Amino acid sequence: DPVQFQVMVRGNTTPLETLDQKTAYMRLHPGALYLNQQWAYFVEELDLNARIAWVVPRNPKHLDYYTECREHSQVVLSGGGKARAAALSQELLRELGTPVVRCGGVKVHWRMYGFRKKSKQDHRILDQIDLTLPAVEYPTQAVWMDLPGGVLQPVAEAGLSVDRGGLHALEHAMIALAPLVCDLESAELTCQHTRRDSDPNRYLLLLYEGQKGGAGTASKVYAQWEGLLSRAVRLIEECPCESGCPNCIVVPRCGEYNHGLDKLAAVKIGRALGFGLGPPPPVPNASASPHNASAIEHLEPAVSAVPSAEDGEAVVQVPLAHTEPASTQVQPIERKLWDAGVFKRRLHGAGMATSSAGERTCLELD
Repeated sequence: DPVQFQVMVRGNTTPLETLDQKTAYMRLHPGALYLNQQWAYFVEELDLNARIAWVVPRNPKHLDYYTECREHSQVVLSGGGKARAAALSQELLRELGTPVVRCGGVKVHWRMYGFRKKSKQDHRILDQIDLTLPAVEYPTQAVWMDLPGGVLQPVAEAGLSVDRGGLHALEHAMIALAPLVCDLESAELTCQHTRRDSDPNRYLLLLYEGQKGGAGTASKVYAQWEGLLSRAVRLIEECPCESGCPNCIVVPRCGEYNHGLDKLAAVKIGRALGFGLGPPPPVPNASASPHNASAIEHLEPAVSAVPSAEDGEAVVQVPLAHTEPASTQVQPIERKLWDAGVFKRRLHGAGMATSSAGERTCLELD
């Protein structure tokens, strides 16, 4: 990234570190508590013209809160690229039509619009502050699947969250498994974490490269899409947790902080596509859910859109603490991941209190 920001302590002339534009907005916005090598700093000013963040030291033991950025990414399809029919069973193709897997250029509109101050003790919101920072726009490469209404409509009718719940959870599992299937680093991929009602492509199962311009990672996922999706569905099914954990759908690099994930919806979507181990699972208390079928009226992806402010924010806390499953419960695919260190790395990040799209800024040092 050619746009770099230096972190400067008031009174010093040597920068603490240099960060790219997006990371600087997330971690060095005015009012943020910034952590560097176990030292805490309060960000007094972010000079956009000089590209310098001015910080002052703070004793972390005297701080009873941490800061959490509020952000939103909107993905706009650029057109072009390559496409192919999804490799599904002939019976499903006759029943659903032909889902299409695509790979091509997209433009990402990313905006950091504020932050929260949250208690270190119980993670409750102490204050919520709005900020006005310039949007960050960049082109990159993505891979996605057009899902027919026959797959998504039953999930909505069952009272489950389709986009912010099921598709989001599936994307998390696919990102976690990508290193085993596609020979890449999971940090190279991201997804539509912060889906909003105004987002035109929120009903796509979509992964995109976090690097500006892309580096060829999307093409690798495109070639292995069905295998990756199949493993992701199996991983979620075989995990013994009830509603999601770091072994299946909870990840440390989530721009929505893992709020709103729906494990049951993810399994139903996967099984409707012919992946997984069994028939669709039963839906408990479907009538009590706020989600309904009217949420899906038009499932065709839009080609272009204008980014807008957020429509709403979930503030439900998701418990992240988790330990290695007992050996009698570990399924083969989970054991491979655990042995490969994937779960251990994710647990290390998930055990921290908050995240700025993957990098924790909690000051729990005392």
